[in-house]
Amino acid sequence: RQDDGVALVGGDRGHDVGALHRLRRAAAGDHAQTRRMRQVRHQLGGGQRVDRLVLDLDPGPRTGLPECAEVALWMKEQLEGDGLDCVPVTSGSKGIHVYARWRASERSGTTSEYAKALADAAVKAFPRRATASMARAERGGRVFIDWSQNNLNKTTITPYSLRGRAHPFVAAPRGWAELGWDDLRHLMIGEVLERLAEPDPMMGLL
Repeated sequence: RQDDGVALVGGDRGHDVGALHRLRRAAAGDHAQTRRMRQVRHQLGGGQRVDRLVLDLDPGPRTGLPECAEVALWMKEQLEGDGLDCVPVTSGSKGIHVYARWRASERSGTTSEYAKALADAAVKAFPRRATASMARAERGGRVFIDWSQNNLNKTTITPYSLRGRAHPFVAAPRGWAELGWDDLRHLMIGEVLERLAEPDPMMGLL
């Protein structure tokens, strides 16, 4: 247990304490500096080039991860159909983040424009199960698709970040097949550490 009250590991599970400590420091130790990130950006002649797109699927009342997963899998088809590699991340809080690699030199428009159009298309595909409206009153029984995360002034929690909560859930990159699991759930830090020996899904976006 750390001094911020977040339990990281208990008993004799045998996790590498050093790895836990490094992951914690990189994820939850300094909230203002490391826990959240702005989209990856590069300064080019005074302009900014974004190389990643993200959509935040947030379950409203009476919805959960299964509904988010359904919308995310639909988005995967659209993104890949447009030539965009993408990865789902269970956020460690409530919903799912869908990341996609963005190459501005190969595309017209901005990430925000594309994300809004995709969100609007998803609402048409799931009129009773999804909404892109910022009005909280419209989120009951629906997945809120927050496309505005692509605004350069917004932040999205970094993949592999530890949530500062009573239970040590992590924003965990997942395989697309996992979204079809009946027991899909958020992962805790010990489970994420066990997955580090496997290929990192986020590498496909580099």
